[in-house]
Amino acid sequence: DNVEKLEVELKNIDMVFAVGSGTINDIVKLACFRKNIPFVSFPTAPSVNAYSSPTASISVGEIKKSFPAKLPVAIFIDISHSKIPSRLIKAGIGDAMSRTTAQIDWLLSNFLLNTKYDDLPFKLCVASEKSLIENIFLYELYDIKFLSSLYENLILSGLGMFICEGSYPASQGEHTIAHCFEMLDPTISERFLHGELIAITTIFMSKIQHY
Repeated sequence: DNVEKLEVELKNIDMVFAVGSGTINDIVKLACFRKNIPFVSFPTAPSVNAYSSPTASISVGEIKKSFPAKLPVAIFIDISHSKIPSRLIKAGIGDAMSRTTAQIDWLLSNFLLNTKYDDLPFKLCVASEKSLIENIFLYELYDIKFLSSLYENLILSGLGMFICEGSYPASQGEHTIAHCFEMLDPTISERFLHGELIAITTIFMSKIQHY
């Protein structure tokens, strides 16, 4: 509904700025894709890796669907922005850490089903993920170095999905389980952020993979 409302407002518009976090970004990128209008992303929180991804996660009724969408022509980030709710930062950490289970699922699919596999997206994120993990307990959430590592990791993760033409390197079993939760209980997405759910399901998925 929100995508369609925005499309109505985009008549005679040359450029759109998406200022906000994941939900705002997804609504804008899908509306701009449908209207063929360029947009600029201005993330206000490092909460998801969707800012630079070629898809938009949109709720249709009680089901969350992934739609092809437009990449931003530019992404501007204010690292010094200190009014980010800490909960959104922690959600971003959860989304970033899902790389661990997503990569194993994708690699397993390659071994068992001969699915095409590409490790380039993971190579892009190695340095930022290493910095993120090393500093996660050393700095406060609002430390510039920590936020820089988190933003960099999330942006590169989104670009990895663009390179692979799909969400394979960042979304596998852990996201499927999270979406099942949302379908079984539609109110869960009102009570928990996407990254919070992914943090929980990543731990659960890693236990399944270990088994």
